[in-house]
Amino acid sequence: GVLIGHVPPEVAYGAAIQKALGRAYSMQHWKLSLAERVELLKLWILPLIVYPSRVVFPTGPVISMLRTVYSVALRLNSWGITPSILSLPKAKGGFSLARPRTFLLWQHSTPFVHSIKSPCNFSKSLYDELRSFAVK
Repeated sequence: GVLIGHVPPEVAYGAAIQKALGRAYSMQHWKLSLAERVELLKLWILPLIVYPSRVVFPTGPVISMLRTVYSVALRLNSWGITPSILSLPKAKGGFSLARPRTFLLWQHSTPFVHSIKSPCNFSKSLYDELRSFAVK
């Protein structure tokens, strides 16, 4: 998408974060294991954030809002389990879950990486615009 004018990141992510938070709160009433909660976060909640994160760079407040979604969805209300622990591989007791900041930055960089890897799939103007960042 093309942004016309200036849209603050908090506004750009606002609707997606609100919907994600609503889904996270609805999960509070379900009797689920932590593994099931992680899978629902990956499959049902995080896809809502993909589109805005590919268009708008995530700022600190946006990352903080997504951390809240993680905490609510996974019921991380103790100091024992953190997103950092959950990001560990399964062999080390984690769930291979990307931390909020990592997820947002990865999603934001994906279109740029695709344009550099296969420029024929993008319009010439978009390719030239993104290529200038790669050359610097």
